[in-house]
Amino acid sequence: MAVSIAQAELLELMTTARVHDLEQPRRFGAPTFAAHAPGYQYVLHRRHEQGVDDVRTSASGLVIMSDHSGTHIDALCHQAERLRLFGGHKVDAGIQTPTGFPALGADTIPPILTRGVLLDVAAHAGERTPAHRPISAAQLQNVAAAQAVTVGSGDIVLVRTGNGAFWDDPGEYERGGGVARDASQWLADQDV
Repeated sequence: MAVSIAQAELLELMTTARVHDLEQPRRFGAPTFAAHAPGYQYVLHRRHEQGVDDVRTSASGLVIMSDHSGTHIDALCHQAERLRLFGGHKVDAGIQTPTGFPALGADTIPPILTRGVLLDVAAHAGERTPAHRPISAAQLQNVAAAQAVTVGSGDIVLVRTGNGAFWDDPGEYERGGGVARDASQWLADQDV
């Protein structure tokens, strides 16, 4: 099988790439935005019981969670404006079904294999970014310059706020500032 230059470069990158797990632990009580309740729940619905005639018993649980619990990527079907999704798709019974979205869902996102850039805002500031104060485009540009990293077309950009340290304290975690609109626009303008 012939391998294209782009595929060969990708294979080379994959042999030297580092993988970073970005997932926060999923557990009952983990931070979940109120609109996305129930968050994460685990119910042990079958238990090992005394008095069961079988020599071998079993236990099994049921996981109930919002697709917005834990660490996740928002799909293009997550937000609509005037009942229009990304690309102008009209929200109707054909695109929004009882079993999900046949288009624009997270399951339609192909694996993301590309160069990753970390903009470590928390390290640059020497502490967690201030609660309820979103990170601006100017801050991202200053961090990139100070950390001598460039943001280019096709890159994945991770913005470290320091807020992840508060995952076990939902009230404090939910005070995190996030990324401001102008910073999101700057990243979009870089074609990340």
